[in-house]
Amino acid sequence: MLYRRFWLIAVARVTVLCGSICLFFFLLFQTGFYATATLIALIIIYQTYALIRYVTKTNTELSRFVRSRQYDDFSQTFTGGKRGPSFDALAAAFTAVMNQFRTTRGEKEE
Repeated sequence: MLYRRFWLIAVARVTVLCGSICLFFFLLFQTGFYATATLIALIIIYQTYALIRYVTKTNTELSRFVRSRQYDDFSQTFTGGKRGPSFDALAAAFTAVMNQFRTTRGEKEE
């Protein structure tokens, strides 16, 4: 469910970005609305930045989780923050796995 939501959000962002690019070229070559085309170009730049940041945040959380597991660092906590419900679910899954590792390690040490 979590990855499906991530996929849907990513596809929606790419679709909106493609629509913005088409609108930009239409305004640039078919009309004389150069100021509007400039505004759309700025929006395209922001959309690209936001998409890259969205994907990078997920990859950063995944790599942090894997590194914490690799070095047996069970003190890491994961929060979704204000990034949306998909990140909240990802953080909850990471926290559950880390708690399970803590429990298992504690049982082994006993």
